[in-house]
Amino acid sequence: MPFLNPKDHLEHELDLRALLVRRPAATFYLRARGDALAALRIHDGDLLVVDRSVEPTDGAIVVATADGGFVIRQLRHTGGGWLLACPGSAKPAVAVDAEAGVQVWGVVTASITEHWRQ
Repeated sequence: MPFLNPKDHLEHELDLRALLVRRPAATFYLRARGDALAALRIHDGDLLVVDRSVEPTDGAIVVATADGGFVIRQLRHTGGGWLLACPGSAKPAVAVDAEAGVQVWGVVTASITEHWRQ
């Protein structure tokens, strides 16, 4: 099967960094591990773009410190405060509590899923 040359079909070069990163100094990348957030379309091995300058809001997917490391969860606002939830998973929600070492570290602004790995 012949392969098409993308340059023959694109009007300009595609720069993912320019497209996905709004504030380079506040942005980092990390890989998701596990499928606990599959309900939010984040899968094992996805590359996440995380911006620390974005204000977290209800429903945002965030990177947070918890259990001595980092977790990726959905931020939910309740009458009692903020929770880190894992929809579609048996993992319990955890209250955001800086004194207990649970705090939001950045907002996931994009995810990239690889569909073929060798």
